[in-house]
Amino acid sequence: MDDAYFAKYLPVSERDINWQIYCPSAGHENISREVNYPTRAADHPPKYLFDWSMGRVFDEFQLHYIPRGSGFLRTRLDRKYRIKAGNAFILFPGTWHWYMTDTETGWDEYWVGFNGNLPDTLLNNDFFSPEKP
Repeated sequence: MDDAYFAKYLPVSERDINWQIYCPSAGHENISREVNYPTRAADHPPKYLFDWSMGRVFDEFQLHYIPRGSGFLRTRLDRKYRIKAGNAFILFPGTWHWYMTDTETGWDEYWVGFNGNLPDTLLNNDFFSPEKP
């Protein structure tokens, strides 16, 4: 296994959904400076791929943590955020977005996808918001 990259996409069953929270994806990637992002497109299922001109929309929440490097996040509200080492951000189901590394720094990225009634309840009770990813 490549220590700089890991991605897992899991099937979700009715039993998983009944837990109220489940994990359809998780991974990490270490991206060096001057490397075009995204890398390893062939390793991702089609619904996780994107075109820079179009962005993408997930059907799950994703929590991303960036312990090293920097980059950018753009959301459906056409807000652009500068991501720095130590930042985390959440992507929301049904919300258009794109994100990328800064080619001057690269970044290390860890993510976990999650979904279910519990995250929906937290969202509906303002524990987190697409307006402040």
